[in-house]
Amino acid sequence: MTQLYTNILDPQLIKQLNAGGVGVMPTDTLYGLVAQAANQSATEALYKLKGRS
Repeated sequence: MTQLYTNILDPQLIKQLNAGGVGVMPTDTLYGLVAQAANQSATEALYKLKGRS
């Protein structure tokens, strides 16, 4: 599911990340992938998205 959040403190965004969701967030120069580092399924999803093992 794709959802756009404009506030990084949005309770739904936090809920999605805590549930193992993966997001894309802008920085000053590029976009970065984000997930809960302590959630193994989320980090595995990040590795899969980035084509890493």
